[in-house]
Order: sequence, then structure tokens, then C-alpha cells
Amino acid sequence: MEKQSNNKETVLTTEAVSKWLRVSTKTINRWAETKEIPAVKVGGEWKFRESDLTRWVKKRTENKKRPG
Repeated sequence: MEKQSNNKETVLTTEAVSKWLRVSTKTINRWAETKEIPAVKVGGEWKFRESDLTRWVKKRTENKKRPG
């Protein structure tokens, strides 16, 4: 299962995030290990809250738009 959902939060797997961001799972794992991307390790696997990732992507996109 790539995407898990309940009333409060949608949680994504490494594979789902990889497809969404169009980067390899290896890259996603490296970013998670180095805390470059918001993630939590559960049972040996990285899990990602969709809301955290949405904010993370928005912040990175806004930073790239700024001149300098």
C-alpha cells in the first residue's frame, strides 16, 4: 500500500513520494536520513505526512522564485 488515510491525515510511503516528486526512492531515503524532507521512520520504513510534504514543496518553490 502506497497511501494510507484516516480522518486526520494522509500518510505516504517512500515509493509514493518518489513518484510525486519525480525523484528516485534512493534520493527520498537520503533526504529523509539527512532531514532535508519531513519524515518519520516507522518499523524501519520512512513515512511522510502529505500535509507536511505539501508545505515543504511550497516553501522550496517559493524560495526558488526569490531573486538572489
